[in-house]
Amino acid sequence: MRLGAAAWLLLVAVACAHSPRFSPGDLRQTFDLPTVGPVALDVRRLEGKVLLVVFGATDCFACLQGLPRLAQWHDQYASQGLQILWVGTDAEGPLLLLPFANQYALPFPVLVVSGRIRAGASPFGAIRGLPSTALIGRDGVVRAAFEGLRDASQTEALIRRALAE
Repeated sequence: MRLGAAAWLLLVAVACAHSPRFSPGDLRQTFDLPTVGPVALDVRRLEGKVLLVVFGATDCFACLQGLPRLAQWHDQYASQGLQILWVGTDAEGPLLLLPFANQYALPFPVLVVSGRIRAGASPFGAIRGLPSTALIGRDGVVRAAFEGLRDASQTEALIRRALAE
């Protein structure tokens, strides 16, 4: 059975109320994924950063529509500790994601989803819709998570709040 967006948001809201936390080891294990394109990722450097994790695909119009805003946020907030991670869920993996990452020349890492994440066996659970986004604070606590597009100003306010903490 597929959860609708409202049900997924309710589950995330309940989860966030219990302050799920990624330990530094969880962060390293979860994001120790192959990186494609011009920007590499050193998972050891994630600790203490605010992470905006976006699960997307190259054939997802909403995912592609959000890329310029993500690049803008990277340029604006990376120096303050924001790390954006775009996790590609394409079944073809690097065969599609490498040319995609090179073509768009994104200023943040593009990662290839693992079978573990695809199977829902990661701290994120099942990724049911694209794009799916999670904001993780410097302390590893999930601050927000949502499926689909969200008003950019609301997301940016969440980023600013997380960076200020």
